[in-house]
Amino acid sequence: MSFARFEHLRRRTDRVLIYGHRGARGVFPENTLQGFDYLSQIGIDAVEIDVLTARDGVPVVTHNPYLLPETTRDADGNWLTEPSSRVCDMDTAELASFDIGAIRPGTRYHTRFSDQARLNGVSVPSLDAFCEWAKVSPNFILDIEIKSFASEPHLTLPPKELATAVLQTVQRHGLMDRAIWQSFDWRVLHAMREIEPDVPLGYLSQILQPERDSDGNIYEGSPWTDGIVPENYDAGLPDAIIADGGDFWCPHYKDLTATSMARAKSLNLPVNVWTVNDPSDIAHMALMGVDGIITDFPARAQNVLTNLDIGWRLA
Repeated sequence: MSFARFEHLRRRTDRVLIYGHRGARGVFPENTLQGFDYLSQIGIDAVEIDVLTARDGVPVVTHNPYLLPETTRDADGNWLTEPSSRVCDMDTAELASFDIGAIRPGTRYHTRFSDQARLNGVSVPSLDAFCEWAKVSPNFILDIEIKSFASEPHLTLPPKELATAVLQTVQRHGLMDRAIWQSFDWRVLHAMREIEPDVPLGYLSQILQPERDSDGNIYEGSPWTDGIVPENYDAGLPDAIIADGGDFWCPHYKDLTATSMARAKSLNLPVNVWTVNDPSDIAHMALMGVDGIITDFPARAQNVLTNLDIGWRLA
């Protein structure tokens, strides 16, 4: 396995690893160097980021296939009134002309993250810039989510091209021994395994449920699982992931049950849950036995785990 320290990410009795989600989205603008610096300052050892590619083939650290009006200003400081062009249709210079350092007041996003810092002059970082940051933060685990949209494949490069561009960047910076990889689009995971058979791969999952306001990738006939049908396995997702050669499972925390957690443990399958922000949910996940908690509020998670006498440091 390329990541020599992967075994150290597994749950210890006295430790749950905290992953800063998109840096620390509840505190600083998401997927920015400022958010990554904050994690280092408060003693977090793992960061989760999202990666797409720009038109010139350069991988960039951003979550959505478009820059969103809620978080983006143009070069004149005006809020976008509609989503930008696709990220894959803009080169890195054009992307750099947008400011993503604040949330637009009055939006739903602002209501969710009203305490997020308001910054100016913050642009979408390239994956190269992130890797340079990581080189001076040598203890960080790099949890890299490759964004691809199986239900709307026109939004990104094909999975193999996307995976190749991202892997080559991390390899060029000599950071493969600190990187773990995840995606909702299991086509990407299969492409990565074809390119680099030994990289540790995490299978992101969210069961599609009508009452949720977000999309899921687990449903009958889903293109996201690339032919894997969890319902065909006795214990569902944990068994399906193990059978497909997965190294860890990343379920939405509301989908994790005592039964599925126990099954994952019996299979020696690490479980990192996302995105857990409420203190009671953080405590519940920790007590359920997860290996890692991905959160927008890493300091909050630190406090919850401290009160439970559970550590969070990698060492």
